[in-house]
Amino acid sequence: MYRNILSLVCILFFATLTPFSVDAQIKTTGSKINTIIIDAGHGGTDPGARGRYSTEAQITLAISLKLEQAMRALLPDTRIVMTRNTDIYHNVREKANIANSEGGDLFVCIHVNAASPIYHKQFLRYKTVTYYTGKGKKKKKHTRREPVYRTWTTPNLRNGTSSYVFAADRSDEKASGILSDQRFESESEVVDVPDPSSPEALIKARLWSQKFFKGSVRLATIIENEFTANGRKSLGVLQRNEKGIWVLQATNMPAVLVETGFITNPDEEDYLNSEEGQLEIANAVSKSVVEYKKLVDGGKSSLAKMQLIDSGESAKTNAKNLELAAIKQAKLDNRTKELIKTINVNSTDVQVELFDNGELDGDSVSVYFNGKLIVDRMLLSTKPILLNLVLESGQSTNELVMVAENLGKIPPNTSLMVVKNGTFRTELNLTSTLLQNASVRFKLTE
Repeated sequence: MYRNILSLVCILFFATLTPFSVDAQIKTTGSKINTIIIDAGHGGTDPGARGRYSTEAQITLAISLKLEQAMRALLPDTRIVMTRNTDIYHNVREKANIANSEGGDLFVCIHVNAASPIYHKQFLRYKTVTYYTGKGKKKKKHTRREPVYRTWTTPNLRNGTSSYVFAADRSDEKASGILSDQRFESESEVVDVPDPSSPEALIKARLWSQKFFKGSVRLATIIENEFTANGRKSLGVLQRNEKGIWVLQATNMPAVLVETGFITNPDEEDYLNSEEGQLEIANAVSKSVVEYKKLVDGGKSSLAKMQLIDSGESAKTNAKNLELAAIKQAKLDNRTKELIKTINVNSTDVQVELFDNGELDGDSVSVYFNGKLIVDRMLLSTKPILLNLVLESGQSTNELVMVAENLGKIPPNTSLMVVKNGTFRTELNLTSTLLQNASVRFKLTE
Protein backbone atom coordinates (compact mmCIF):
# COMPACT_ATOMS: atom_id res chain seq x y z
CA MET A 1 0.00 0.00 0.00
CA TYR A 2 2.78 2.42 0.97
CA ARG A 3 4.65 1.60 -2.26
CA ASN A 4 1.54 2.34 -4.36
CA ILE A 5 0.99 5.69 -2.64
CA LEU A 6 4.67 6.61 -3.11
CA SER A 7 4.46 5.72 -6.81
CA LEU A 8 1.38 7.88 -7.26
CA VAL A 9 3.07 10.83 -5.54
CA CYS A 10 6.13 10.50 -7.83
CA ILE A 11 3.94 10.40 -10.95
CA LEU A 12 2.06 13.52 -9.89
CA PHE A 13 5.31 15.32 -9.02
CA PHE A 14 6.97 14.63 -12.37
CA ALA A 15 3.77 15.43 -14.24
CA THR A 16 3.93 18.97 -12.87
CA LEU A 17 7.40 19.44 -14.35
CA THR A 18 6.64 18.70 -17.99
CA PRO A 19 3.51 20.38 -19.39
CA PHE A 20 5.16 23.39 -21.06
CA SER A 21 8.55 24.91 -21.78
CA VAL A 22 9.80 27.88 -19.78
CA ASP A 23 9.48 30.26 -22.74
CA ALA A 24 5.71 30.46 -22.85
CA GLN A 25 2.64 28.40 -22.06
CA ILE A 26 0.51 27.88 -25.11
CA LYS A 27 -3.14 27.14 -25.48
CA THR A 28 -4.00 25.99 -28.98
CA THR A 29 -7.17 27.20 -30.62
CA GLY A 30 -7.19 25.43 -33.95
CA SER A 31 -3.92 26.02 -35.82
CA LYS A 32 -1.95 23.00 -36.97
CA ILE A 33 1.34 24.87 -36.60
CA ASN A 34 1.78 26.17 -33.07
CA THR A 35 5.55 25.83 -32.62
CA ILE A 36 8.25 26.49 -35.24
CA ILE A 37 11.86 25.40 -34.72
CA ILE A 38 14.66 27.45 -36.31
CA ASP A 39 18.04 25.73 -36.51
CA ALA A 40 21.19 27.72 -37.32
CA GLY A 41 23.54 25.19 -38.93
CA HIS A 42 26.91 24.33 -37.37
CA GLY A 43 28.33 26.55 -34.60
CA GLY A 44 30.90 26.53 -31.81
CA THR A 45 33.74 24.12 -32.55
CA ASP A 46 32.15 23.33 -35.92
CA PRO A 47 32.56 26.34 -38.27
CA GLY A 48 31.07 24.58 -41.31
CA ALA A 49 32.06 25.77 -44.76
CA ARG A 50 34.64 28.56 -45.05
CA GLY A 51 34.83 31.54 -47.38
CA ARG A 52 37.55 34.15 -47.82
CA TYR A 53 36.82 35.85 -44.49
CA SER A 54 33.77 34.24 -42.91
CA THR A 55 32.36 30.87 -41.87
CA GLU A 56 29.06 29.14 -42.39
CA ALA A 57 28.38 29.07 -38.64
CA GLN A 58 28.68 32.86 -38.37
CA ILE A 59 26.35 33.50 -41.31
CA THR A 60 23.69 30.95 -40.36
CA LEU A 61 23.44 32.36 -36.84
CA ALA A 62 23.09 35.94 -38.09
CA ILE A 63 20.37 34.97 -40.60
CA SER A 64 18.56 32.76 -38.09
CA LEU A 65 18.40 35.55 -35.50
CA LYS A 66 16.88 37.87 -38.12
CA LEU A 67 14.51 35.09 -39.17
CA GLU A 68 13.42 34.70 -35.55
CA GLN A 69 12.61 38.43 -35.35
CA ALA A 70 10.71 38.35 -38.64
CA MET A 71 8.70 35.27 -37.61
CA ARG A 72 7.78 36.79 -34.25
CA ALA A 73 6.59 39.94 -36.03
CA LEU A 74 4.56 38.07 -38.68
CA LEU A 75 3.29 35.31 -36.38
CA PRO A 76 2.94 36.88 -32.92
CA ASP A 77 0.71 34.02 -31.72
CA THR A 78 3.07 31.27 -32.84
CA ARG A 79 5.84 29.99 -30.60
CA ILE A 80 9.34 30.31 -32.12
CA VAL A 81 12.15 28.15 -30.71
CA MET A 82 15.83 28.47 -31.61
CA THR A 83 18.14 25.45 -31.38
CA ARG A 84 20.91 27.97 -30.74
CA ASN A 85 21.10 31.75 -30.45
CA THR A 86 24.80 31.95 -29.64
CA ASP A 87 27.97 30.44 -31.10
CA ILE A 88 27.64 26.97 -29.55
CA TYR A 89 27.80 23.47 -31.00
CA HIS A 90 25.07 20.81 -31.01
CA ASN A 91 25.41 17.61 -32.98
CA VAL A 92 22.47 16.53 -35.13
CA ARG A 93 21.11 14.21 -32.46
CA GLU A 94 20.91 17.09 -29.99
CA LYS A 95 19.25 19.34 -32.57
CA ALA A 96 16.61 16.71 -33.32
CA ASN A 97 16.04 16.16 -29.59
CA ILE A 98 15.54 19.90 -29.04
CA ALA A 99 13.02 20.09 -31.89
CA ASN A 100 11.09 17.04 -30.72
CA SER A 101 11.13 17.85 -27.01
CA GLU A 102 9.83 21.36 -27.70
CA GLY A 103 6.85 19.88 -29.55
CA GLY A 104 7.75 21.47 -32.87
CA ASP A 105 5.27 21.45 -35.74
CA LEU A 106 7.75 22.76 -38.35
CA PHE A 107 11.55 22.62 -38.60
CA VAL A 108 13.51 25.19 -40.66
CA CYS A 109 17.27 24.65 -40.85
CA ILE A 110 19.47 27.48 -42.19
CA HIS A 111 22.71 26.56 -43.95
CA VAL A 112 25.24 28.00 -46.40
CA ASN A 113 26.43 26.04 -49.40
CA ALA A 114 29.97 25.55 -50.73
CA ALA A 115 31.58 24.31 -53.93
CA SER A 116 35.09 22.97 -54.52
CA PRO A 117 37.52 25.44 -56.09
CA ILE A 118 38.13 25.08 -59.81
CA TYR A 119 41.38 23.22 -60.55
CA HIS A 120 43.59 24.48 -63.41
CA LYS A 121 46.56 22.76 -65.04
CA GLN A 122 48.92 24.27 -67.63
CA PHE A 123 51.77 22.51 -69.45
CA LEU A 124 55.09 24.40 -69.13
CA ARG A 125 57.88 22.20 -70.48
CA TYR A 126 59.56 18.79 -70.34
CA LYS A 127 62.26 17.88 -67.87
CA THR A 128 64.78 15.04 -68.02
CA VAL A 129 64.54 12.55 -65.16
CA THR A 130 67.29 10.01 -64.39
CA TYR A 131 66.39 6.59 -63.00
CA TYR A 132 68.13 3.22 -62.58
CA THR A 133 67.19 -0.41 -63.07
CA GLY A 134 68.91 -3.60 -61.91
CA LYS A 135 71.45 -4.10 -59.14
CA GLY A 136 75.21 -4.49 -58.85
CA LYS A 137 76.98 -4.99 -62.17
CA LYS A 138 73.61 -5.14 -63.92
CA LYS A 139 72.62 -1.71 -62.71
CA LYS A 140 71.84 0.56 -65.66
CA LYS A 141 71.22 4.27 -65.92
CA HIS A 142 68.23 5.56 -67.89
CA THR A 143 66.66 8.90 -68.64
CA ARG A 144 63.16 9.87 -69.62
CA ARG A 145 61.26 13.03 -70.36
CA GLU A 146 58.45 14.04 -68.03
CA PRO A 147 56.04 16.95 -68.50
CA VAL A 148 56.10 19.84 -66.04
CA TYR A 149 52.80 21.51 -65.22
CA ARG A 150 51.75 24.60 -63.34
CA THR A 151 48.63 24.02 -61.22
CA TRP A 152 46.42 26.48 -59.38
CA THR A 153 42.85 26.95 -58.25
CA THR A 154 40.32 29.76 -58.60
CA PRO A 155 37.10 30.32 -56.64
CA ASN A 156 34.09 28.38 -57.84
CA LEU A 157 31.53 30.96 -58.95
CA ARG A 158 28.57 28.66 -58.53
CA ASN A 159 25.73 30.58 -56.92
CA GLY A 160 22.09 30.31 -55.96
CA THR A 161 19.76 28.93 -53.32
CA SER A 162 18.35 25.47 -52.82
CA SER A 163 16.10 23.76 -50.28
CA TYR A 164 16.63 20.16 -49.21
CA VAL A 165 14.09 17.65 -47.98
CA PHE A 166 14.85 14.17 -46.74
CA ALA A 167 14.10 11.44 -49.32
CA ALA A 168 13.60 8.06 -47.69
CA ASP A 169 13.22 6.23 -50.99
CA ARG A 170 16.51 7.31 -52.58
CA SER A 171 19.57 5.09 -52.47
CA ASP A 172 22.98 6.64 -51.82
CA GLU A 173 23.89 5.91 -55.44
CA LYS A 174 20.89 7.81 -56.80
CA ALA A 175 21.30 10.66 -54.34
CA SER A 176 24.95 11.22 -55.16
CA GLY A 177 24.13 12.07 -58.75
CA ILE A 178 21.34 14.61 -58.34
CA LEU A 179 22.39 17.75 -60.21
CA SER A 180 25.99 16.86 -59.27
CA ASP A 181 25.35 19.03 -56.24
CA GLN A 182 27.88 18.37 -53.50
CA ARG A 183 27.29 19.66 -49.99
CA PHE A 184 30.44 20.09 -47.96
CA GLU A 185 29.48 19.21 -44.40
CA SER A 186 32.13 19.11 -41.71
CA GLU A 187 32.83 15.80 -40.03
CA SER A 188 31.41 16.97 -36.71
CA GLU A 189 28.07 17.68 -38.38
CA VAL A 190 27.53 13.98 -39.11
CA VAL A 191 29.33 12.32 -36.19
CA ASP A 192 27.46 9.64 -34.29
CA VAL A 193 24.67 9.54 -36.85
CA PRO A 194 23.00 6.16 -37.50
CA ASP A 195 23.72 4.42 -40.77
CA PRO A 196 20.89 5.62 -43.06
CA SER A 197 20.89 2.25 -44.85
CA SER A 198 20.33 0.21 -41.67
CA PRO A 199 16.93 -1.56 -41.36
CA GLU A 200 15.97 0.52 -38.32
CA ALA A 201 16.84 3.81 -40.02
CA LEU A 202 15.03 2.85 -43.22
CA ILE A 203 11.84 1.98 -41.33
CA LYS A 204 11.91 5.25 -39.41
CA ALA A 205 12.72 7.27 -42.51
CA ARG A 206 9.84 5.74 -44.49
CA LEU A 207 7.43 6.41 -41.63
CA TRP A 208 8.64 10.02 -41.62
CA SER A 209 8.19 10.22 -45.38
CA GLN A 210 4.59 9.02 -45.20
CA LYS A 211 3.69 11.65 -42.60
CA PHE A 212 5.81 14.68 -43.43
CA PHE A 213 7.38 14.42 -46.89
CA LYS A 214 4.64 16.23 -48.83
CA GLY A 215 4.52 19.09 -46.32
CA SER A 216 8.29 19.46 -46.48
CA VAL A 217 8.30 19.60 -50.29
CA ARG A 218 5.46 22.13 -50.27
CA LEU A 219 7.29 24.47 -47.89
CA ALA A 220 10.60 24.05 -49.75
CA THR A 221 8.87 24.92 -53.03
CA ILE A 222 7.29 28.06 -51.57
CA ILE A 223 10.69 29.16 -50.21
CA GLU A 224 12.46 28.70 -53.55
CA ASN A 225 9.66 30.52 -55.39
CA GLU A 226 10.03 33.44 -52.95
CA PHE A 227 13.79 33.56 -53.55
CA THR A 228 13.17 33.63 -57.31
CA ALA A 229 10.61 36.42 -56.94
CA ASN A 230 13.28 38.43 -55.10
CA GLY A 231 15.74 38.07 -57.97
CA ARG A 232 17.83 35.22 -56.56
CA LYS A 233 18.88 32.22 -58.65
CA SER A 234 17.23 29.03 -57.41
CA LEU A 235 18.75 25.58 -57.88
CA GLY A 236 15.39 24.10 -56.87
CA VAL A 237 14.04 21.67 -54.28
CA LEU A 238 16.45 18.76 -53.84
CA GLN A 239 15.91 15.38 -52.22
CA ARG A 240 18.68 13.70 -50.29
CA ASN A 241 19.13 11.03 -47.63
CA GLU A 242 22.81 11.36 -46.75
CA LYS A 243 24.01 11.75 -43.18
CA GLY A 244 24.52 15.48 -43.72
CA ILE A 245 20.76 16.06 -43.60
CA TRP A 246 19.88 13.18 -41.27
CA VAL A 247 18.49 15.72 -38.81
CA LEU A 248 15.58 16.42 -41.18
CA GLN A 249 14.01 12.97 -40.83
CA ALA A 250 15.00 12.72 -37.16
CA THR A 251 12.54 15.51 -36.37
CA ASN A 252 8.93 14.46 -35.96
CA MET A 253 7.55 17.22 -38.17
CA PRO A 254 7.85 18.63 -41.72
CA ALA A 255 11.44 19.82 -42.13
CA VAL A 256 13.42 21.82 -44.68
CA LEU A 257 17.12 22.64 -44.92
CA VAL A 258 17.62 25.96 -46.72
CA GLU A 259 20.92 26.59 -48.50
CA THR A 260 20.97 30.40 -48.61
CA GLY A 261 23.88 30.80 -51.05
CA PHE A 262 27.47 29.79 -51.78
CA ILE A 263 30.10 31.07 -49.37
CA THR A 264 32.77 30.00 -51.89
CA ASN A 265 31.47 32.53 -54.44
CA PRO A 266 33.08 35.89 -53.48
CA ASP A 267 30.03 37.94 -54.50
CA GLU A 268 27.62 35.68 -52.65
CA GLU A 269 29.85 35.63 -49.59
CA ASP A 270 29.63 39.43 -49.51
CA TYR A 271 25.85 39.23 -49.93
CA LEU A 272 25.48 36.59 -47.20
CA ASN A 273 27.49 38.75 -44.78
CA SER A 274 25.66 41.99 -45.59
CA GLU A 275 22.85 43.33 -43.41
CA GLU A 276 20.67 43.76 -46.50
CA GLY A 277 21.30 40.24 -47.77
CA GLN A 278 20.56 38.65 -44.40
CA LEU A 279 17.34 40.65 -44.05
CA GLU A 280 16.21 39.69 -47.55
CA ILE A 281 16.84 36.00 -46.86
CA ALA A 282 15.08 36.16 -43.48
CA ASN A 283 12.11 37.97 -45.01
CA ALA A 284 11.84 35.49 -47.89
CA VAL A 285 11.85 32.47 -45.57
CA SER A 286 9.48 34.04 -43.03
CA LYS A 287 6.97 35.04 -45.72
CA SER A 288 7.13 31.50 -47.11
CA VAL A 289 6.45 29.98 -43.69
CA VAL A 290 3.44 32.28 -43.25
CA GLU A 291 2.10 31.21 -46.65
CA TYR A 292 2.66 27.54 -45.83
CA LYS A 293 0.93 27.96 -42.48
CA LYS A 294 -2.10 29.48 -44.21
CA LEU A 295 -2.27 26.51 -46.59
CA VAL A 296 -1.97 23.98 -43.79
CA ASP A 297 -4.66 25.75 -41.79
CA GLY A 298 -7.04 25.57 -44.73
CA GLY A 299 -6.44 29.03 -46.14
CA LYS A 300 -7.47 30.81 -42.97
CA SER A 301 -5.51 33.69 -41.50
CA SER A 302 -2.25 32.57 -39.98
CA LEU A 303 -2.56 35.10 -37.17
CA ALA A 304 -4.48 34.82 -33.91
CA LYS A 305 -4.73 31.02 -34.02
CA MET A 306 -3.37 30.56 -30.49
CA GLN A 307 -3.42 32.30 -27.12
CA LEU A 308 -0.18 32.85 -25.23
CA ILE A 309 -0.80 32.48 -21.52
CA ASP A 310 2.53 34.18 -20.87
CA SER A 311 1.40 37.80 -21.31
CA GLY A 312 4.93 39.08 -20.70
CA GLU A 313 6.15 37.44 -23.92
CA SER A 314 3.23 38.97 -25.83
CA ALA A 315 4.06 42.39 -24.46
CA LYS A 316 7.68 42.05 -25.61
CA THR A 317 6.52 41.00 -29.08
CA ASN A 318 4.13 43.93 -29.34
CA ALA A 319 6.84 46.34 -28.23
CA LYS A 320 9.23 44.96 -30.83
CA ASN A 321 6.57 45.29 -33.53
CA LEU A 322 5.95 48.91 -32.56
CA GLU A 323 9.69 49.62 -32.60
CA LEU A 324 10.07 48.16 -36.11
CA ALA A 325 7.06 50.14 -37.33
CA ALA A 326 8.54 53.32 -35.85
CA ILE A 327 11.86 52.74 -37.64
CA LYS A 328 10.07 52.28 -40.96
CA GLN A 329 7.92 55.36 -40.44
CA ALA A 330 11.00 57.44 -39.58
CA LYS A 331 12.53 56.59 -42.96
CA LEU A 332 9.40 57.98 -44.60
CA ASP A 333 8.95 61.05 -42.40
CA ASN A 334 12.47 62.18 -41.49
CA ARG A 335 14.14 62.02 -44.89
CA THR A 336 13.73 64.83 -47.40
CA LYS A 337 11.57 64.08 -50.40
CA GLU A 338 12.21 64.94 -54.06
CA LEU A 339 9.18 65.15 -56.33
CA ILE A 340 10.24 63.52 -59.60
CA LYS A 341 7.05 64.16 -61.54
CA THR A 342 3.28 64.61 -61.33
CA ILE A 343 1.56 62.30 -63.84
CA ASN A 344 -1.92 63.01 -65.16
CA VAL A 345 -4.08 59.89 -65.56
CA ASN A 346 -7.71 59.47 -66.67
CA SER A 347 -8.70 56.41 -64.58
CA THR A 348 -8.13 55.14 -61.04
CA ASP A 349 -6.36 51.91 -62.11
CA VAL A 350 -2.61 52.46 -62.51
CA GLN A 351 0.01 49.77 -63.03
CA VAL A 352 3.57 50.47 -61.92
CA GLU A 353 6.65 48.35 -62.61
CA LEU A 354 9.98 48.94 -60.80
CA PHE A 355 13.29 47.67 -62.21
CA ASP A 356 16.92 48.17 -61.31
CA ASN A 357 18.16 51.00 -63.51
CA GLY A 358 21.55 49.90 -64.87
CA GLU A 359 23.96 47.35 -63.44
CA LEU A 360 22.46 44.98 -60.86
CA ASP A 361 24.22 46.01 -57.67
CA GLY A 362 21.94 44.86 -54.85
CA ASP A 363 19.65 47.89 -54.52
CA SER A 364 16.66 47.21 -52.26
CA VAL A 365 13.70 49.51 -51.67
CA SER A 366 10.46 49.96 -49.78
CA VAL A 367 7.49 51.65 -51.42
CA TYR A 368 4.68 53.65 -49.81
CA PHE A 369 1.40 54.60 -51.49
CA ASN A 370 -0.58 57.40 -49.85
CA GLY A 371 1.45 56.82 -46.70
CA LYS A 372 0.84 53.07 -46.51
CA LEU A 373 3.65 50.51 -46.89
CA ILE A 374 2.99 48.33 -49.97
CA VAL A 375 6.51 46.99 -50.69
CA ASP A 376 8.79 46.04 -47.81
CA ARG A 377 12.54 45.86 -48.51
CA MET A 378 12.52 44.15 -51.90
CA LEU A 379 15.50 43.74 -54.21
CA LEU A 380 15.47 45.61 -57.52
CA SER A 381 16.33 43.41 -60.50
CA THR A 382 15.58 42.84 -64.17
CA LYS A 383 12.32 41.23 -63.06
CA PRO A 384 9.81 43.95 -62.19
CA ILE A 385 8.25 44.66 -58.82
CA LEU A 386 4.65 44.88 -60.00
CA LEU A 387 2.24 47.30 -58.29
CA ASN A 388 -1.45 47.54 -59.15
CA LEU A 389 -2.54 50.86 -57.67
CA VAL A 390 -6.12 52.02 -57.19
CA LEU A 391 -6.18 55.81 -56.89
CA GLU A 392 -8.48 57.47 -54.40
CA SER A 393 -10.76 59.66 -56.52
CA GLY A 394 -11.58 61.97 -53.64
CA GLN A 395 -7.98 63.18 -53.37
CA SER A 396 -6.48 65.86 -55.59
CA THR A 397 -3.31 63.77 -55.93
CA ASN A 398 -2.16 60.28 -54.93
CA GLU A 399 1.49 59.87 -53.98
CA LEU A 400 3.92 56.97 -54.37
CA VAL A 401 7.21 57.24 -52.46
CA MET A 402 10.30 55.07 -53.00
CA VAL A 403 12.53 54.63 -49.93
CA ALA A 404 16.10 53.36 -50.28
CA GLU A 405 16.88 50.53 -47.84
CA ASN A 406 20.50 50.48 -48.97
CA LEU A 407 22.74 52.05 -51.59
CA GLY A 408 23.85 48.84 -53.29
CA LYS A 409 27.40 48.46 -54.49
CA ILE A 410 27.09 51.50 -56.77
CA PRO A 411 25.44 54.44 -54.94
CA PRO A 412 22.92 55.97 -55.11
CA ASN A 413 19.87 53.71 -55.21
CA THR A 414 18.35 54.06 -58.70
CA SER A 415 15.36 52.45 -60.37
CA LEU A 416 13.42 52.55 -63.61
CA MET A 417 9.68 53.09 -63.10
CA VAL A 418 7.25 52.17 -65.87
CA VAL A 419 3.73 53.61 -65.44
CA LYS A 420 0.73 52.31 -67.40
CA ASN A 421 -2.80 53.73 -67.37
CA GLY A 422 -5.01 52.37 -70.13
CA THR A 423 -3.17 53.06 -73.39
CA PHE A 424 -0.94 55.64 -71.68
CA ARG A 425 2.63 54.58 -70.86
CA THR A 426 5.62 56.52 -69.51
CA GLU A 427 9.03 55.80 -67.98
CA LEU A 428 10.78 57.60 -65.12
CA ASN A 429 14.19 57.30 -63.49
CA LEU A 430 14.02 57.47 -59.69
CA THR A 431 16.96 58.18 -57.40
CA SER A 432 16.86 57.82 -53.62
CA THR A 433 19.48 57.85 -50.87
CA LEU A 434 19.60 57.23 -47.14
CA LEU A 435 18.81 60.95 -46.71
CA GLN A 436 16.28 61.56 -49.50
CA ASN A 437 13.24 59.67 -50.82
CA ALA A 438 11.84 59.84 -54.37
CA SER A 439 8.20 60.83 -54.93
CA VAL A 440 5.82 60.44 -57.89
CA ARG A 441 2.31 61.89 -57.78
CA PHE A 442 -0.73 60.85 -59.78
CA LYS A 443 -3.47 63.36 -60.64
CA LEU A 444 -6.85 62.27 -61.94
CA THR A 445 -8.07 64.30 -64.92
CA GLU A 446 -11.47 64.24 -66.57
